[in-house]
Amino acid sequence: MEEVRESSFELLRLIAMFFIVLYHLLLKFIVVFDGAPIYLALFLPLHVAVICFVLISGYFHIKPSVRGGVKLLFPLLAFYLPLTLYEYFRYNVEISSLLFFSKSPYWFVRTYFYLFLIAPVLNSYIDTNRRRFSLLAMLGFMAIYMGWMMQDTSMADGKNLILFMFLYVLGDCLKHNKENTDKVCTIIIGGIYLFLNVALVYLYAIYPNNYIGKTIWNVSYPYCSPVLILNAVLLFLLFSRLHFKSNVINRLASSVFTIYILHHQHYVLYNLIGPVVFFIYRLYNVPIVLILDLCSLSIFIMFICIAIDKSLEPLQKSFIRYITSREERIKMILQHSSK
Repeated sequence: MEEVRESSFELLRLIAMFFIVLYHLLLKFIVVFDGAPIYLALFLPLHVAVICFVLISGYFHIKPSVRGGVKLLFPLLAFYLPLTLYEYFRYNVEISSLLFFSKSPYWFVRTYFYLFLIAPVLNSYIDTNRRRFSLLAMLGFMAIYMGWMMQDTSMADGKNLILFMFLYVLGDCLKHNKENTDKVCTIIIGGIYLFLNVALVYLYAIYPNNYIGKTIWNVSYPYCSPVLILNAVLLFLLFSRLHFKSNVINRLASSVFTIYILHHQHYVLYNLIGPVVFFIYRLYNVPIVLILDLCSLSIFIMFICIAIDKSLEPLQKSFIRYITSREERIKMILQHSSK
């Protein structure tokens, strides 16, 4: 039976997706036309989102199945492919854009799918504490030391399977050492998290182009950077202290993958969302007001995507039933032929 996650982690997934949507609005539009350092500085606390998603996967363990693979695949088939086909016929984009694993901007989807496939190997290897920590150390050496400190070109930005494997094992370690981490006062963890992010944003906004700013960016922006990973772990630990059940939160969080796919699709992002962002920018070109408006827009985008996802839920369930029924039939044929 599939393990039921507590709503605290589902809430973290929703907040992480909010971070991603807001980050994309800043990255794709605001920073392109406005060089104010405050907008770049906001990247630093927002960049923890991807790491939190992988930590959650490691905490609960991925259990690969055909059903799980279909659930990952469905938003790409239902949203990305039709919209990209429309772009192909309407705007003559490259036909290779239809290859959503190899030619799309969804590097996270591609890397997470690799993690999805290799998860059984990781799960079997981390059954014992000794193996768990030795694997964590080995992956940490490759992801952080080689990827971040030594700038190995194949792992320098952290958008790779090695880092995801490291974060997956780290999430598992956090679960198996929860008794120890729970001994640290929540106020202390929250205070460190708040102080860290305020300091990062403030210092980078004040000193963006000198040694201080460049050092802050280097240690806290790349996915394999130690400060960013620490930042994400602190946020993760805060939510691990919460214990509550909410069907509403769980149901909303079940659409986070669709939010990611839909809002970041090229046509949606640049033709539908982009004009709204520029309208807000021209209307309220004051950083604090603009940031608050972009936060509101990010929440609105999320709810629109959730509504679209829920409207297609019956189709998704039918698609999953069809694929799983074919899986069962193939299993029966193989069992029969082996006798």
